[in-house]
Amino acid sequence: MNIKNIIVGISLILFGLSSCSEETAIDELNESTSEVQIILSSVPAITKAGSPETEKPTDFELKVQNCVLGIYDKTEQKWISTQFISSLTEDKDKTYKVASSLKLMNNHAYTVMVIANVDEIKKEAYEACNSFKAFESIKEGTKEYAFDASKLLKYGKIENFEVSSQNKRIEVPLDILAARIEFVINVKQTDVKFEETYYEMGTNLKLDIEKKYSVEEVLEKFEAAGLVRNEDIFPLENWNSLPAGVKPPQSNELYYGDRPIISFQGNGPKGVYIRNYKAIRVDKYMGKTIEIDKIFIGNIRTQAIAVLPYEENNMSNLLEYDKMDYNNITRKYSFYTYAKGVKTKEPLQVSFSGHVVKKYILKKTAVTTDWFVFADVYSPKIWGSTGSEGIKMESGWKGSNTVFFTTMGNWKDDDSSIDIPDEESIGSELGSYNNSFSIKGKESEMIEFGHLYNVTATITDFTPQSTGTLNVSIQDYNTVTVPGFGFN
Repeated sequence: MNIKNIIVGISLILFGLSSCSEETAIDELNESTSEVQIILSSVPAITKAGSPETEKPTDFELKVQNCVLGIYDKTEQKWISTQFISSLTEDKDKTYKVASSLKLMNNHAYTVMVIANVDEIKKEAYEACNSFKAFESIKEGTKEYAFDASKLLKYGKIENFEVSSQNKRIEVPLDILAARIEFVINVKQTDVKFEETYYEMGTNLKLDIEKKYSVEEVLEKFEAAGLVRNEDIFPLENWNSLPAGVKPPQSNELYYGDRPIISFQGNGPKGVYIRNYKAIRVDKYMGKTIEIDKIFIGNIRTQAIAVLPYEENNMSNLLEYDKMDYNNITRKYSFYTYAKGVKTKEPLQVSFSGHVVKKYILKKTAVTTDWFVFADVYSPKIWGSTGSEGIKMESGWKGSNTVFFTTMGNWKDDDSSIDIPDEESIGSELGSYNNSFSIKGKESEMIEFGHLYNVTATITDFTPQSTGTLNVSIQDYNTVTVPGFGFN
C-alpha cells in the first residue's frame, strides 16, 4: 500500500529562491514569465493500517518547522534553485507562509520538491544540492524523532507543472514519512479466588455500603443525586407500597450478586425501591498479576532519507519506554518509526520486564436494572463472599439499619466487564517476568509510512522467572480484536 495518508497544510506566499547551482531563478517579470505561488496543501487525515478509513492527525503531527525547496526546469532540463527556509510561522488557519516571490518561465514544465522538518545543522548540505540525486546523500533523524510528533520528516513532489499566466499556483502535498504505533499490554489474571461481590451506586451518592442508614437517609442520598421521590425512588413499608405496574418479586427473582433471595423472614421488606438505575457490580477476586517496570522498543527506524526508500542499516538501538507518550485513560503507549514501504528483516520488537505479585482483582460490570434496598442483620460483605448459594433474608429494620442492594435477575443492560487490579499488593513479590513481541504487517510484513497501527498484547499465561505466553493482535482503530497477527 502506497497511499498518501497525512499531508500537512501550509501556504507559502510569493517568494524567491536563491540557487546553489550555476542557474538562477528569473529576476524580472515580463510577458514570458509569471510570479508563481507555491502552496503546501493540507489534507488532515491519517490512514488506519489495513483500512481505507482515516482519522484526523494531532496538531503536533501537522506541524512544520522548516523546509527545503528544490525546483527543476524539465523543459530546459536544468536545475533552477534550492532554498532552505529556516522558520515557518503558523497562522490562524493553520497554514505557514513565507513572504517572497518566485518568477518562472511561462510554458515551461517544472518539478517542485519539498522536504519539511529537516535538521538545521544540514542547511549547507541542502543548499549545496543542485540535482535530485544530490539529496540522496542526506540522512535525517535522531532518537528523539521516534517520540516527537512535531519533528517528523515530511516529503512532497510535483512533476511536470506547466507554468502560465493562468496557471501559477503550485500545490505540493506532503507525506509524513513515519508510521504511528500505539500499543497496550494487558494481563489476563490467573489463579484467581473469588472473595466477594458488592455494588458501586455512584460516587455522587456518597454511600458507604457498610454503613447503617435509615430508610429516610437512603431516600435523601438518592434525591441529592437527582432522583425524584415517588417517580424514581419509592419508600417501602411492605410489598403493597410498590408503584403501580411493579409486581412483588417472587422467590429466586431477587439477587445479591449471583445469590438468589429465596425467602423473607421477619416483619416484611421495609426499605427503598429504585426504578431503572445504573450501577456498577464489582466482583472481587484475589489472584496473581504482573506489574510492568520497563518497556523497550527495538529496531525503531529513527533515520530516513526523504527522497529514498527506507534503508536496512538505518536502525536504532533499544529505546526506553519513558520517552514514549502514555495515555492514562487508554493505558496506551505511542511512538513513531520511519518506513517507506520496503520489506525489512528486522521487525519492530517490544520487550518488557516486570514482577509477579498477588493482588485483588476487581471485575467491574455496568448494570442497569430495578434495585431494592433493605435492612438486614447481616453485613453485605458476608453476603457476597460465599458464591451462589440461596439467601434467607431477615428484614424489618429491627436491631440493625445495615443496607444492602439487591437486583432483579433480568438486567436490562449488561455492559462489557473490565478487570482492574487493585492498587494495593497482597504480600511480597513472587518473582520476575520478561517477555517480548514483534509488530509487523500481515501480508508483506512491512510497516507503511503514514499509517496508524493499534496493537494489543495480552499476557495469557505466566509464572515467575519465565517468559510465559502472549497473544498479540494488530488491529484497526475502534474495531474488533483480530486474533494473532494481521489486519481486517
